[in-house]
Amino acid sequence: ELNGLNHLRGTLMITCLENMRHGGTSSGSTHLKAKQYLRFLALQWKPYLYGAEDADANYTAVLEDLQPHPNLKRLDIEGYGGLSFPVWMTVNMVSSLPNLVQITLADCGKCQHLPWFGQLHSLKFLELRRLHSLEYIHNNSVESSSSYPSSSLRVNVVSCAKEWSFFPSLKVLYLHDLPILKEWSREVVIANDDMEIAPAPHKVSLLSFPCLTYLEINGCPSLKSVPLLPSFENLSMTCIGEKLLQAMTRVIETDSHITTTTTIDSSIPPSPLPSLKTLYISYCEDLVSLPVEGLQNLTSLQHLSIILCRKLVHLPKEGLRGLTSIQSLCIENCNSLTSISLSPDLTTLQKLEIISCFALYWSDEDDDMQVLRSLQSLSISELPKLVSLPHRLQHLTTLQLLSISRCDGLVTLPEWIGNLASLRSLHISFCRKLESLPDAMRCLTALKELQIDHCEILSE
Repeated sequence: ELNGLNHLRGTLMITCLENMRHGGTSSGSTHLKAKQYLRFLALQWKPYLYGAEDADANYTAVLEDLQPHPNLKRLDIEGYGGLSFPVWMTVNMVSSLPNLVQITLADCGKCQHLPWFGQLHSLKFLELRRLHSLEYIHNNSVESSSSYPSSSLRVNVVSCAKEWSFFPSLKVLYLHDLPILKEWSREVVIANDDMEIAPAPHKVSLLSFPCLTYLEINGCPSLKSVPLLPSFENLSMTCIGEKLLQAMTRVIETDSHITTTTTIDSSIPPSPLPSLKTLYISYCEDLVSLPVEGLQNLTSLQHLSIILCRKLVHLPKEGLRGLTSIQSLCIENCNSLTSISLSPDLTTLQKLEIISCFALYWSDEDDDMQVLRSLQSLSISELPKLVSLPHRLQHLTTLQLLSISRCDGLVTLPEWIGNLASLRSLHISFCRKLESLPDAMRCLTALKELQIDHCEILSE
């Protein structure tokens, strides 16, 4: 039906491809390859209905017949059940789709190896979702099958390793629900001039993601490393293993070729993730404490959130060490957290939020508030074991907003609250045992807003 519609423009979505059978001809590929004005092609199979033994061959053959025109900008493939991808997506992908900017692969449950996406110079957005058999983002092992570049191309890649870039233009990468994903790249092998594989392959360091600014990792418990990313600004990690968080402090750089300590001599000293600005850590069920090494490599980090890490017991000073550019810190729904020790490096912190940490007992002994010399906003909520505000809070001369909510153990505010000379807004809500406000509040000469809600005893 699409054969004569070669002037189709914009988006084409083809669904229910599980009902399509390869007819033994190549005419199908000609249909889409002739449509030079298409910019977005979406191909959908009903996922996980892989069927008979010959189903894999049919998946590959059908997708082979659906090769688009080289002008295509975006490709979405969902529910593909083949073990491998057709030639136009592997060996010939650079020439087949030189203008591709965005790729999404989802629900490709048998996919063990990705196509050669790392060579696409125009690719800026890559999303991988629910690829339950995928172990490596890039796999160029000695045993690679026909779905990978030829031996001559592999030799060329190795011989030009210092100029070769892994995902040279990629800016955004989403990794969602990849349960057995282990590493970013399997080692590249070096062949000699006689096209023979060296008996002990050397490992080559390749420039990784030079333009990447946003990475989201969700549900990848087996992933153990994060590569050094020179333009990296935003990282979101959900449902990951503790080893991945620890590896963030051990990413290294040597001669501008980037890899991880899993592939080179660990005696080389670490270097930072130089541009990372935002780090979001959530649902890390095995995380008990931040790494002893701290986050010292993240010297540009401005925003850190730790949310729903239910086994996190303690935030030591060492765990927050090195955050010399931090502006905001949010700790939320960490129900096992009992103590927080603030690093002396947090001198640039402007906003601190501690929410729904039911086991947290914030004592004066653990209090290092005086290091927060730039703090402007402090919000504490749902801390039932908080019975009084840490007394060193009074030294926060830059504090402008103080919000206290749902702290059922809090009976009164201290007299020293009058020392908060810069305080402009004070919000108190749902503190059901709060009995009185101190007379020293009259000393808050900068106070512009006082909001008190649902404090029943205080109202009486």
